[in-house]
Amino acid sequence: MKRLFLMFFVLLCYGIIAFLLWTGPAYAPPPGCSPIAQNLAACQGDLDACEGDLAACEAQPAAAVPQTGQTTCWDSDGNDIACAGTGQDGDIQAGVEWPDPRFKDNMDGTITDNLTGLIWLKDANCLGGTRTWQQALDFANGLEDGECDLTDSSMEGNWYLPNRNQLTSLLDLEKFLPALPAGHPFMNVMSAYWSSTTDAPFPDLAWWVGLDGGLPFFSDKKDTSRFVTAVRGGP
Repeated sequence: MKRLFLMFFVLLCYGIIAFLLWTGPAYAPPPGCSPIAQNLAACQGDLDACEGDLAACEAQPAAAVPQTGQTTCWDSDGNDIACAGTGQDGDIQAGVEWPDPRFKDNMDGTITDNLTGLIWLKDANCLGGTRTWQQALDFANGLEDGECDLTDSSMEGNWYLPNRNQLTSLLDLEKFLPALPAGHPFMNVMSAYWSSTTDAPFPDLAWWVGLDGGLPFFSDKKDTSRFVTAVRGGP
């Protein structure tokens, strides 16, 4: 009799396992059944969780590239021409469209770029001159409320020297002197600004960006001085 009961119990468990394989994790195995069934349910739950994570990753949007601001087209001699059909930047205008307004003056010594969400110093020359690359890093890393007309409650460590991509994100390549969007609220915009980005082939050099004409280039970290600004926020 005991043997028949045991055989029945084993068959019941195998039946439950088969049912779980067919119906998915909606049904939990009885606690008295084989640990195999319980493990099966746990594994199925883990699989569902992984599939959910994968779907979330695949749904994440790609990094957005903004428009350059250029809407005019030129021929090889530098003459203005109609853009239609040229394939030039001014014709395609690829990228994320700029918000209007592009910038917001926070009235606390900072400017928010509504395109990138980055927060910049309003006074783009609060140091009153140029610095070496290391001096630029030191200034940005130590910047806080009370300096450079800041009343934003920022603390040391909140600000940093912008990287090359962040600096170039400010550019309007339809403009020059400065190459910034029309109506920008920055004060004392100068020519060439250090970035925090080192030139990889020559690590004694660092990239800078010309806010006068939109030119990125590199210079010696020790022997060259450039203007300095700072940024906070960002992903």
